[in-house]
Amino acid sequence: MKGFPGILRMALFATGCLLLLVTCVKEYSYEGGKGTASYSFSGAPDACTGAVVAGNYYKGVPLTAVNTVTATVYVSVAGSFNVSTTTTHGISYAGTGNFTDTGFQTVTLTGSGIPDSTGSLTIAIPGTQGCFFNIDVTTEPPASFILSGEPNDCESPVIGGEYVVGTPMRSSDTVRINVLVSGPGDYQVYTDTVDGISFTAAGRFTTAGNQTITLLASGTPNEPGIQYFRLTAGASQCTFTVDVLNTAPYATYVLESNFGDPNPCVYTVNGTYASNVALTNANTVEINAYVTEVGNFSISTERLNGMQFSLSGKFDATGKQYPVLIGNGKPLSPGTFTFQPRIVGPAPLGGTTCAFTITVR
Repeated sequence: MKGFPGILRMALFATGCLLLLVTCVKEYSYEGGKGTASYSFSGAPDACTGAVVAGNYYKGVPLTAVNTVTATVYVSVAGSFNVSTTTTHGISYAGTGNFTDTGFQTVTLTGSGIPDSTGSLTIAIPGTQGCFFNIDVTTEPPASFILSGEPNDCESPVIGGEYVVGTPMRSSDTVRINVLVSGPGDYQVYTDTVDGISFTAAGRFTTAGNQTITLLASGTPNEPGIQYFRLTAGASQCTFTVDVLNTAPYATYVLESNFGDPNPCVYTVNGTYASNVALTNANTVEINAYVTEVGNFSISTERLNGMQFSLSGKFDATGKQYPVLIGNGKPLSPGTFTFQPRIVGPAPLGGTTCAFTITVR
């Protein structure tokens, strides 16, 4: 009888180890998931039960990480899974992972590809344990955005390239414009045709916020000077200017100012100026210039109160010259307005601008 307690202790120890082994095997079966899982999709082999499709789907627009489908599965053996759908009209879904438990669970598959048609598309998870789900593909609405600076001057346009009379536009002749995008999508913007050239741009905004677009010039400039372009994007419009240069050889000259004079660069002002009355060739301003080297020139003001003054030509002599700028446009309102003619083109000596005033009745 002395050996009974020892035998009892051995029996209890063996029982404890057996229980521990059973517990460890059970834990591996439910939580280890080291092998390939065994599972079936809810609704198999027909429509997936309760599948949730996320994201927007547009014809011709690539799917991203937000384009997903979440489906319910019943897992009979935990383990790893690797699911891929068939490819339908250019798109498919896939997902990998690990089931760490049995029973009902969900898997999220991520879409890829580009839809090539619109309508309700059926995407199938193949096999007898798979199911199918539908997604709706539509035509993407155009982008929602406005031109920065509308309806007045475009905000901080960046002019690229060189614009010369008689020289066709090249790929380097561009204008970069700021826009504020509120809704992603395709966009198209364009200008009117001025002086034989115009600007266009088309593309797609993928995100909202402040962005830039680059307009490409086309055509061939006809006349030198400061040219105004009206940019249109749906109901949004703004204006930018481009300096068109005269052809070489260029004159070397400065615009002279008579300091202390109320019209410091004016020799004479001609014509009458009345609100809402269009200017004619009689509306001119003769200014002071000093030429050191003969050649072609272009002088222009910017547009102010609906009026602009400009002249292009050739200086045939050096010394004091009196170019006569011709007015165009229609004064918008009465008042006194200060114009600043400037050299459009090379100005190695400085003296690129001066000023004069026009009083509108």
